[in-house]
Formats: sequence, C-alpha cells, structure tokens
Amino acid sequence: MSFLLTKRLARSLWRTKIRLVAVIFMVVIGVLGGISMGGYVYDNIYEDDEEGVNLPDIWVNLPGGTWSEDESKNLCDKFEENFPVDSPLIDKCEPRLVVDGTLFHINKLGEEILVTAVWHGIDEGEVDKVWIPDHECCEGEVAQTPTEIVIDAHVAEDLGISVGSSVSLGVGEGRMNFTVVGLGYQSNHFWFAPEGSFFPAEAGTYVTGYLTAEGLEKLANLTSGSSNKILIDLEGTPAFDLPS
Repeated sequence: MSFLLTKRLARSLWRTKIRLVAVIFMVVIGVLGGISMGGYVYDNIYEDDEEGVNLPDIWVNLPGGTWSEDESKNLCDKFEENFPVDSPLIDKCEPRLVVDGTLFHINKLGEEILVTAVWHGIDEGEVDKVWIPDHECCEGEVAQTPTEIVIDAHVAEDLGISVGSSVSLGVGEGRMNFTVVGLGYQSNHFWFAPEGSFFPAEAGTYVTGYLTAEGLEKLANLTSGSSNKILIDLEGTPAFDLPS
C-alpha cells in the first residue's frame, strides 16, 4: 500500500514538473520572439551618426539652480584644458536644461488632471539626441521652434496624444501650450520610471517631453542659455559611447 501511494505521488510530481517546464519554455520562447521581432530597431541607437543618439561619456549635474550660458561655457573650457593627457580627448561638451514639471491633461471624462512630468530642453546638438526611429512606435520630427515638443512614445497612446495635438505644460507657476511635432524616445527614459523608482510608471501617471532650449527657458522663466547639466562626449567610436 505504501509503495502504491509513493508511486502515485511520484507520478503526480512528474506531471507537475512537466507542466512547469512547459510553462517556462513558452515564456522563454515568447520573450525571445519579442526580442527578435523588435531588437533590430535598436541596432544603431548608440552610434555617432544621424541614426544614433550618441550617449555622453561623462555627465555633470548641478543639484540645485542653473548655470548661466557663460558659466557653462567656462566649465567646458576648463574641462578641455585640464582633462588628463592619457585619456581620449573631449570631442563635444554640451550644456543641457532638464526640469521637473507638470502636464495638464484632459482625461476621457473631460476633467483636467495633473500628470508628473520631466521636460528636457534640447537644441538638437550631437550628444544624447532625441530618437525617432523609423518604426510604427514613433513619428514626426524633433522640436525646432519654442512652441513645439516631442512627447515620449511610452505614454503617447495612454494619454491619447499624437502628432498635431496641443498640450499644456507647467513648470513652477508657469504654464504654456505646445504643439506636438513628434513621438520618440530619449536615453534617460528608456526605462520609463520616475527618478528613484525601480518600477515602471503606471499608464498615465508620468510623462516626459523634449522641447527646444528656448521653449523650456520660457516655460520655466529662465534666462537664455540656462543649463543644469553638461554632457561630455569623448573621441572614439564606439569604445567611449557607453556609460560606465
């Protein structure tokens, strides 16, 4: 009797094991299938050319306040003068403005809700560019005038935003309307989560957008040329284009 019970238990465990292995196998196949179908989109993302975003090799962040245009230029000059001689030379040094803000969004009920946001002022330089791949996820072009914006493609569908939409942005007490001219991505937000969080943002609770520097300066009521980040790109491709 004991032998029969043991035998039945062994069979039951074996069937459970088979089901578990089958489930794991299907999950692995699904993940690999998704990677193989969409991975090609990212082939050239880090390249130093028109198709890639060209990640900076060194980030310099100002925890509070902003640098003036002259201050950021002086910092870049000092970096170039004092950079170690046995290191690759500095190829590019670009100031950048990034601020926390708000999106005033009208939901499906016609109610205005406040969505936590991060706004980037990016005059399309050659470092850490906005990425709008030739893919169904994205469309349009980068912002070129002070009233244009690219909305991150992670949230466009959830918020019902498309190219041509008018969106209302806020920073502090400032509020302005912008026209969406593109849907794309930016390297700071490939993992789409608020700063300090390990978990992706829930749909409709977080948004990022990419304006011209002038557009963000006006929105945030800052002087022309203000910045709070400096992005440094070293010579060398691709050995010095990935953060360490």
